[in-house]
Amino acid sequence: MTLNTPVAEAMGARISLSGPAQGMYLVIGRGASPVSAVRASGGEIVLALNGQKMLATLPFSGFLSLQNDPNISRVGPVTVDLTRLSQVARMLAAAAGGTSG
Repeated sequence: MTLNTPVAEAMGARISLSGPAQGMYLVIGRGASPVSAVRASGGEIVLALNGQKMLATLPFSGFLSLQNDPNISRVGPVTVDLTRLSQVARMLAAAAGGTSG
């Protein structure tokens, strides 16, 4: 992604940003749900944590777009430890299957 700003143009500079093609991000809305902003940025909701906080997959350009969205309070990358996630999933499955009244 190349940015053209007045300062860059005045100095004859070229600004290039790169990131992962697709990533997972924590998105926090400013007073409202960020669902429509995430979808408009090419993203998908992975997990809604509450009405204003959610995990979403986004293209890098969508992440940059949401950083400048006035309806978004914060957006940042999230790394998932798949080993720990699978351990937790197994523990939860065992607890759900192993409990009887």
